[in-house]
Amino acid sequence: MKTKTTLTAMACLGGLLICEAQVLKNLDKRIESKVNQRIERKANQAIDKGLDKVEEAATPGKKNSTKKPGTTATKPASEPEFSAATASDFIPGTRIIFSDDFQTYNTGDFPSRWNTNSSGSIATVKNQSGKWLRVTDNALIFPEIKGTLPQHFTIEFDLLYPPTGLRPPVTFGFTEVSNPAKTPVQHKSIFYFIIPSSVNQWVGYSTSLYSGRETTREWPADRKVNKKIPVSIAVNGTRIRLYMDGEKLFDLPRAFDKNSYRNNFHFRSAPLIPEPKDGFYISNLRIAEVK
Repeated sequence: MKTKTTLTAMACLGGLLICEAQVLKNLDKRIESKVNQRIERKANQAIDKGLDKVEEAATPGKKNSTKKPGTTATKPASEPEFSAATASDFIPGTRIIFSDDFQTYNTGDFPSRWNTNSSGSIATVKNQSGKWLRVTDNALIFPEIKGTLPQHFTIEFDLLYPPTGLRPPVTFGFTEVSNPAKTPVQHKSIFYFIIPSSVNQWVGYSTSLYSGRETTREWPADRKVNKKIPVSIAVNGTRIRLYMDGEKLFDLPRAFDKNSYRNNFHFRSAPLIPEPKDGFYISNLRIAEVK
């Protein structure tokens, strides 16, 4: 009886061992399969990343993305646009030395507080308010100022000129000659600004009456035709600055280097052949000392 029981137990044990071996064998296969799958997945991911880099490098304009899952991509901050601004440094003088808007004069007359070596006349201009003094070809016109100009002063006036070909050069400046109506300014100390009568798009300054010796800078003279141009000049010791239509065109720290320039301020039109049909026009002159 014991023998039979023992054999039965051994048979059961053998069956269990066989089953366990089969289970272990199947488990080994599953582990091997899982390992192979993970290895294959990792390899595919590495291959995909490598191919993505190659594709990005080969695609023009395509940038690498550093976006992580679950995050929102942000655009790189763009460089700020360059900009600059300057304020006008022109400050008008406060003590009036001379002022004239020509309102008290009759049209066609020459203003009584002015003088000239030639001629000029008060006029009205179409589409412009007020009265204007016309500076004709080969004329020098100046306000009669008592004494000399101070060390620090400003000059303001409105300028108007017709198209190229109808007018002489626009010239305004200073000379040692206190009365150019009696004494010519040729061969005398002089400093002036000029807008040429030709199509040259510039404004300049010079200390010589001979053409071609001007120091110039670009300025759209043709676009200012038939428009009122506010002009301002500031003199501080040897420094002189010119502003036209709100723009500072010259700032010369040593150009006004002679006290004799303070003897006279004038407007002048150099002679042209053939003679221009028209002149240029000025109005609202104001000369004031800077205190």
